[in-house]
Amino acid sequence: MLGVAASSNLEEENSTAGRAQASIREARSVLAHNPRATFENVWHTLALLDEPPIERLRRSLLRGRTGNPY
Repeated sequence: MLGVAASSNLEEENSTAGRAQASIREARSVLAHNPRATFENVWHTLALLDEPPIERLRRSLLRGRTGNPY
């Protein structure tokens, strides 16, 4: 109807799920080598690496200006 194959939505969901599973494997690998790290911190760091550097910088500057640590 819209010129987009219905399967493209499924491919996007599979791609997202695949990236999440890969991040979980990577987080577990990091935790295996760094037992004092927490899964939440490793997961958050990996998620941030998916964002463009300019977006990470904008968020950091906003947190710095507002005094909000999160």
